Order: sequence, then structure tokens, then C-alpha cells
Amino acid sequence: MIHLESQIKIISDAKISQPRWLRIRSSDFIIQRPNTDIDLPKATREYFQSRNAVSGVIHCPSTEQVLMLRQFRFPVYADTQCLHASWIYEHVAGLIEDHETPEQNFIREVEEESGVILDPSRVNLVASYYVSPGFVDEQHLIYVAEVDSPQELPERFGLESEAEAIIAEWQTYDQIRELVKGVHDSDGNLHKIVDGKTLMSLIKIGLA
Repeated sequence: MIHLESQIKIISDAKISQPRWLRIRSSDFIIQRPNTDIDLPKATREYFQSRNAVSGVIHCPSTEQVLMLRQFRFPVYADTQCLHASWIYEHVAGLIEDHETPEQNFIREVEEESGVILDPSRVNLVASYYVSPGFVDEQHLIYVAEVDSPQELPERFGLESEAEAIIAEWQTYDQIRELVKGVHDSDGNLHKIVDGKTLMSLIKIGLA
């Protein structure tokens, strides 16, 4: 473990735009070189402020199945210009609302996005981490939830009011392992889990 002592002086910190969901800020600061009283040069950092989020894996150990979503993510489409790649494999996730605990938020998101009802006593927080601390303050809280049997899934998923484009299905542990490695379908399309929070939760149950 690295021991360090350092001080920081904030020179300015201000919002530089007002988008709908994220807040972009710019901060000027001076921080000391660790374990000295020498100031490093003034630095400027632009960063996003975001609400924290919950995510997690729902699985049935008795049948070795995992609830998996495919959800259309526009930023992936903007990056790849590939519709297939934009329907990414992931687990249930959502931004934490002020009026809910993170666990309550997770349980509600699971029901909204898949129709699956969870027993709170079988929902466990297993990890938390900063998504990308170089430019955003968002944290993810990762849960693992067990069910006794795979519940029947509805025909429609997600909230239409939020235009959520979601498909949910139960997949076997072996199918999940294939998706972690990557597998091509008969048309040559690659199917692979590339979502960080999903890989994190799968690691917690030994599938990644």
C-alpha cells in the first residue's frame, strides 16, 4: 500500500453547460507533489457529473441460467455505425433516484426492464467502483440476486415513456461463457459481452 500526503487548492470550479442528464464542469486546481510541500503546476480538468447507478446479475443456480438483456445503446451506434453492435448484451441497470435506496432502485429496475420480481433478502451488494474516474464522477453499485426458478418473461420490456429498446431472455451459464469469449452467428455477426458493468457482475459469480 502506497502512503502519501498531499494538499490541493481549488482555484475555480464552474458548470460550462446545462445538458439534460449530465453536468459538465471545469475545475482549476493546484495539488502538491505527494509527500512534499512542492506544488505541481496549475491543472485544468473538464469532467462530467452524473448520478450514480445500480446494476447486477440475476441468476438461477438450480437451472444454471442468467437473465440477460439486449438493449439498444445510441452512443455505441454513433461510435460504430453498426446496428448489430449497438444492441449490446448487458444486465439490468439504472440511475439511482433520490427517493430510493440503491437496493430498492435495483429491484424496481429489474421489474421494469424484465418483469422479474426479486426477493430483497436474496439481493446482495457485491462491488462498487468508479466508471471512468478520469472524466466522470459516476459510481456503479453491483448486485447479485438469486431466484429459485427462471420466471416467465413478458412480451414487452422497458418503459415506453423512456423509449427503452430492450429484449430480455434467460440464457444458460454455458451460453454466457460463450458470450464472454465472443461467438459468431450464421451471418457472421459477432455476439460478445462488451459492457463493463455486466462483465463485473459476471466475474462475481464466476462466469467471466
